[in-house]
Amino acid sequence: MPPAKTSVVAAAAAAAAAILIVARLRRRRRAPPSGLSSRPAKPDDYAALCALDAISPTHGGHSLFDVRLTRASREGVQKVLVLCEGGGEALAWGTVLLEPKFLRGGSCVAHLHLGAGGSAARRHALLARLCAVAQRAGCYKAILDAPPFKADELAAAAGMRATQQTMRRALPSTVPPAPVGPFALGGPAAAAANTAHVARAAAASEPVQHLVEFAPQLLGPPGSALGGMRLRALRASDGPAAFLALLAQLSVAPHINAADFAARVEAARDAPTRAVLVVERVADGTLLGCATLAIERRPLAPKGAGVGGRLEDVVIDAAARGTGLGRALVDAVAALAARCLCAELTLNCKPHNAPFYEKLGFEWSAACFAVYFDNNETPTVERRGTPGAA
Repeated sequence: MPPAKTSVVAAAAAAAAAILIVARLRRRRRAPPSGLSSRPAKPDDYAALCALDAISPTHGGHSLFDVRLTRASREGVQKVLVLCEGGGEALAWGTVLLEPKFLRGGSCVAHLHLGAGGSAARRHALLARLCAVAQRAGCYKAILDAPPFKADELAAAAGMRATQQTMRRALPSTVPPAPVGPFALGGPAAAAANTAHVARAAAASEPVQHLVEFAPQLLGPPGSALGGMRLRALRASDGPAAFLALLAQLSVAPHINAADFAARVEAARDAPTRAVLVVERVADGTLLGCATLAIERRPLAPKGAGVGGRLEDVVIDAAARGTGLGRALVDAVAALAARCLCAELTLNCKPHNAPFYEKLGFEWSAACFAVYFDNNETPTVERRGTPGAA
């Protein structure tokens, strides 16, 4: 074929290909949107969520799932969300646990969990929605614990990056005292608000989580150094100056006025899923350390493992490090978590603090990813979990 005819044929073929591509693009533009949305999980989602996570539904599991969703809803600090299309079956699922802080002027941190199932695109879409929930709640940061093989997808999903590492410590099952209601760390008002669900928990064969009245306790035998240190709940009378000076050794802790501080202490005292604890020197009341225990629901966990504890904001004053106070404080919080029927205690820490926690029975669990919403990451200031030498 002459060169001129060859070029004409090639040009015609190219034009036809271009027309086909344009037609395909137009069809894609006319295609209806995906319709993905998120909603609170419902008891009827149990089978779908089990399928997503490759978990076999268990006898009584549906009732147990219902009980856990109900408790999470009533406590008001943890949301269980599912991603769906057109309000249909769940395509991915996750949770948001909101933890009020005294750091950052009294803002919140969101602890996120993504279910294992669902395509990467759907899990990305759900993660973006979980982060949006955290941001609307006024959180300055959202944290997600994930195995390292998910690092690339997580970083691309919501601007998250690996900042710390997650460690866990298995807790022994303990025989609780006579139960007076489902789990509550707060006072009598919190217990009364929870008692309505005792019968439902019993019907689901879930251990009835009991009220834990935290009583002040000495951290060592009388006459010892730790015997002169007492662990107790934070009080409004401690005042913002002393407590925030302690927290400032961990992260950014700007001033909170006395009225706001008292209100936040009162809210923490009555919270059914959080305890803010301090260590004081018995002789003069000086604050030497602090830690927070936060409780999270695990909707699909096996019976007896539906509650986990998070160890947060562990600080030992620089002057008290090297006395064994760090070990005593962490062990005391772990014991409290066990009394609350937590199956394990988890924390996030910088790699240089990991050896300390390894001595206390913690082991590496996952990478910790974070996204900051206040554009104030201050990675050199945030020194999570600095208890000093054991």
